[in-house]
Amino acid sequence: TLLNILTDSNVYVEDKLFATLDTSTRLLNLPSDTGEKTLSRYPKKVLISDTVGFIKNLPHDLIESFRSTLAEAVESDILLNIIDVSNPNYEEHTEVVNETLKEIGAENKFIINVFNKIDKLENSEILKDIKEKFENSVFISAAKGINISSLLDMIAGRIKKEHSEKFINLEPDDYKRLSYLFETTEVKEVKYLKKGIKIKISN
Repeated sequence: TLLNILTDSNVYVEDKLFATLDTSTRLLNLPSDTGEKTLSRYPKKVLISDTVGFIKNLPHDLIESFRSTLAEAVESDILLNIIDVSNPNYEEHTEVVNETLKEIGAENKFIINVFNKIDKLENSEILKDIKEKFENSVFISAAKGINISSLLDMIAGRIKKEHSEKFINLEPDDYKRLSYLFETTEVKEVKYLKKGIKIKISN
């Protein structure tokens, strides 16, 4: 649901374990520094992927089977840990996520804890305790569209901090990857050199 809201997509959604094992990747527009809150006017672009959910005591053979799917987490710059805050066992679920991230070698990634379904909470006071326990937390309702802009601002702030500008070197004839960079990032400069293509991008 959240992926669809963030990217204006129509990815298959079902409240069922392993409803899909495929990783869905979409283009996400992020907020600018001007404080604009209209999604369609966000100029920054990143790729966001929705991976298979994690379960407790996942057998090692299944971890190996899912490794290609979970590889998205290893290669990502930021992880969004989507937590159903209306579920009484949300803390246990978070521990499962952390254990699985360790299994696949992604335990040191920057994580934004996204506590979803706040509209279903009978006692909102619980959010104060959660904020003290979990760093980098944001409270939303994907279904109701509550606090989505706060999540986008948090993602954009982190990306700006870690990836303001960088250079990428490509092979002289790697036009496919060059085209991909133009589609998914802001290309500031391109230099065609004898040894290859040097691109300056802003994430």
